[in-house]
This record gives sequence, C-alpha cells and structure tokens, in this order.
Amino acid sequence: MFSLRGLRIWSTLILLTILTSCIPSGIVAIKKLMPSAYDDNEMLMISNLRYDVRQVQCTGDKSHETIVKIWEGKEKLYYYSSAKENEDVLKMVRPFSESMRGLYDSSKSGTMKELYCVEKVINLTKQVDIIANALAARNK
Repeated sequence: MFSLRGLRIWSTLILLTILTSCIPSGIVAIKKLMPSAYDDNEMLMISNLRYDVRQVQCTGDKSHETIVKIWEGKEKLYYYSSAKENEDVLKMVRPFSESMRGLYDSSKSGTMKELYCVEKVINLTKQVDIIANALAARNK
C-alpha cells in the first residue's frame, strides 16, 4: 500500500517532470517577445545599407550595379540576423526586402523606369532609416 509520504514524492516527481519539459518552450516564447541586444555587426550592416540606398543611380550604366549592392547588403543583414535568431530585426528587414524586390526585378530585367526607381528609393530610404534608428536604440 502507498504511504502518504510516498504519494507526495511521486506527485512531486511527476510535477517536476512536466515543468522541466515545458520550461524550454516557455523560454523560447519569452525570448521572441524581448528585443535583441545591441550588435555592432548589425549596426555596421544597416549603416552600409543606408549609405548604399542613398547612392542608387536610377539611370545610367551603373544603375543595376547600385541596386544589386543594396540587395546583397539586405541579404547579408537578413542572414546574419537569422543566424542569431533576432526575430525583431527580421520583422523589420522582411518589409524592406518586399519593397526592394520590385526594384531589383525590374532592374535585372532591364524594364525599370526612372520615375519608378526614384519613388522606390524614397520609400526604401524611409524604411532603412526606421530600421537603423530601431537598431541604434537598443541598449549596449
């Protein structure tokens, strides 16, 4: 027959087993809610991206080259932040990437119009500035 003490020990062990199996998933959920920490590499990448967006040439021989440079910088930031699991950064980079897609595709196919490019660059400049300000505001 079970004693009251033995029943308490078993119930405590079962409760501890349940809690320890739930804690890791709870920690992951909490981590996703918290902003990521300041990162020098992300700041360097976003600073380069800000500069590159402002250097886009919407006409001329180097127009595609300047757009590709932004595309590659955005990809580096995305993959770096993805490897670090910085969900807050990824949530900001995804819309920038979607905005960039049309400009990149039209430039690559040679169908880009100057007015379209100018409007996209204005929009991308605003977006990249917002991302840079958010990353800079994180605590060191």
